[in-house]
Amino acid sequence: MNGYSMITAIVRRDQDQDYIDFFQRNGAGVVLGSLCEGSARKKLLDMLGLERKEKVMLHCVLPSALRPRILRHLRTEMHIDAPNNGIAYFISLECIGGASALRYLYTEDTIIGNEVKYMKEAKHSLIVAIAEQGHTGMVMDAAREAGATGGTIVRAKGALTESRAKFFGVSIAEEKDVVYIVASADKRNDIMSSIMNKAGVKSPAHTVMFSLPVDAVAGIHVPDSEQDQDE
Repeated sequence: MNGYSMITAIVRRDQDQDYIDFFQRNGAGVVLGSLCEGSARKKLLDMLGLERKEKVMLHCVLPSALRPRILRHLRTEMHIDAPNNGIAYFISLECIGGASALRYLYTEDTIIGNEVKYMKEAKHSLIVAIAEQGHTGMVMDAAREAGATGGTIVRAKGALTESRAKFFGVSIAEEKDVVYIVASADKRNDIMSSIMNKAGVKSPAHTVMFSLPVDAVAGIHVPDSEQDQDE
């Protein structure tokens, strides 16, 4: 099981630090968290005798080879399977934007190179760019110059290990902006390269990024030739 995966855990707000500690013990260099809430309707909650509780969504990147161990310990150590405790899922990464981004995301310095690819090409990609809060304009300007049509920004807070609190000799703030950009596969590398060059880890934005394969897309323009292939 080669490559890396993004782990997303949606857990109770009062458990967030326990899960952050858990993922960092297993090698995550940074864990991103944002507040969210469940979508169950009040009528259903009342019927089940449950209360609506605030949730936190956590993201981190770990080697896919650790997946069986992480899943086992999520159940036996964190008891994630217990009622109302939460849910976690893994998504294999398509590529990571450079060795320095990988060293930021994962505590082991195991990969050297400009770009790491793991998966078969998909027709579209979701680029996930993690930047210092307030610098998304720099990220989106670089992305648009390479053909991106837009992006979605989510405010998050990063829980960093001690070794990641200062990266490349620069203090890294906890407050983060996460930019989600959907792009066609033929533009993905150009967009990621443009962001790396103009808003990367050595810029004020300190952006690190990775991409995920997207199986199907609706709501963005694709050439007629691509639509015909999908039908």
